[in-house]
Amino acid sequence: MKNIINKIKRIIVVCLFPATMLTGCNLFGLDVQQSFEYDYDAGIRSNELNCTVWEFLEARRSDFRLFMEGIEYVGLEHLYNEPNVTYIVLRNNAFTNAAASDAASNPGPGFFYKYPLRNTNGVLYFPSTLRDYPKETVRQLLLYHIVKGTWSWSNLPAEPTWYPTYADGETAFMNLYLSKSSPPNIRFNDFPSHFVTGITARTTNLKASSGAYVHVLENRCLDQPSLDALK
Repeated sequence: MKNIINKIKRIIVVCLFPATMLTGCNLFGLDVQQSFEYDYDAGIRSNELNCTVWEFLEARRSDFRLFMEGIEYVGLEHLYNEPNVTYIVLRNNAFTNAAASDAASNPGPGFFYKYPLRNTNGVLYFPSTLRDYPKETVRQLLLYHIVKGTWSWSNLPAEPTWYPTYADGETAFMNLYLSKSSPPNIRFNDFPSHFVTGITARTTNLKASSGAYVHVLENRCLDQPSLDALK
């Protein structure tokens, strides 16, 4: 009888947890919101990265090249091993996503297209590197994507909630909550005046060796709210 019950449990588990997530800095997959493989004896496989956030980024430098370039440009490498924070890390497409954009009236969602620059002749252009921007601009962008406190599926509320970030200023808050939509997911800056709502991560709940959590955004970075949005 016990064997029959165990077999039934295994069948249920296969139905509920069909995907596989690999662990470790060099192996951890970044597929779109995969489930964790279920082990009958150990339960859901650990989401531990077993390394610092910086080591995780280094192991996948090709995916995070532009993000890491910005970190190195302003010298913030030391911040990527903090214990009580949540890191929103940005894949290359968060900067380069042009969509169907033009610089004048319909900027694309990628940072370079949302914030084009002018050259010495006053001609508008789209950068290909964060090094084209002033260091303080890049620094504040990166600091805004570091949220104070460890926030994950296990403790985020179901209602939109503001959390302080490492950035400076009165509006340096990020809006996070766990959506009950199908499928459920963490939503980022889902407030009406944000340039786009309903933003979810490509991968969530990666836990660094410091105890910090990492969520990976694919197509866009996040903007600070207005003072009115915070009211």
